[in-house]
Amino acid sequence: MDHDELRELLPLEAMGRLDEGERAALDAHLREGCDECAAELRDFREMVAAIAVADSEAVAGDPVWARLEARLRGSRASERAPARSGRRVFPLARVALAASLFLAVLAGYFAYQVRAIRDAASARDTQMQARLDDLAQLLRQRDAQLAAFQSQMSQSGELTRALLAPDVRLIKLGPMPGAPDARGVVAMPPRPQAHCMAAVIGLPPAPPDKTYELWWIGAKRGPMRAATFTTAAHGGAIISPSRPPQDEPILASAVTLEPRGGSDRPTGPMYLKGLSTE
Repeated sequence: MDHDELRELLPLEAMGRLDEGERAALDAHLREGCDECAAELRDFREMVAAIAVADSEAVAGDPVWARLEARLRGSRASERAPARSGRRVFPLARVALAASLFLAVLAGYFAYQVRAIRDAASARDTQMQARLDDLAQLLRQRDAQLAAFQSQMSQSGELTRALLAPDVRLIKLGPMPGAPDARGVVAMPPRPQAHCMAAVIGLPPAPPDKTYELWWIGAKRGPMRAATFTTAAHGGAIISPSRPPQDEPILASAVTLEPRGGSDRPTGPMYLKGLSTE
């Protein structure tokens, strides 16, 4: 509990209404040297004691207070009136003191209850928001996975169409020493408007600052950029490379490891290479 919460317990402590946990927390707070709370607790205890005294004197009668009140009213006759009538006189100051203590205790009690309800509601809101955040994150992950699956299905369809196109040119990619288990194929449909496609598998994971790059190797221009790509966990990828120039005979294709973003010319180690079937 903080200082304000403990301060709200002072009226209840003066009346002996705290449970063990609340009393222990308040005692620890007072031992830490909070003069403000200690002073207020003394005031509340004095008010409780005064009310107790006032109640006991009211039961037995209080001729002293009756005479003082009568003197203030300026009539000695009225001083004797309470004794003759037998009615008890309740000093106004004590009634006001009792009322003020009752209101202070009531205000403290309701403030404590409101704070407890507010804290519980805040905790529930925090838990609910955390659950909503988790669900939103899960939905984003599912959306990303669905988008990736749809992209893979689309690429798989494009690859199948390219491989089954009439008179398709295939370049089978074989492994180099850096990736002995890697394999790949590049499909070049003859129609200029058709998409070229490629598929690889078995490549080792690329370092964070590197990427794989697919190359066309032309008879006149030599290596030309075809595509950069990353691999999945199994070392595979489906690639949609750009078509080589129409007037450039393609002799081969290759895959190298390049700096992230790719290079205009091969600079890294070669992992796959294959010759054109034409």
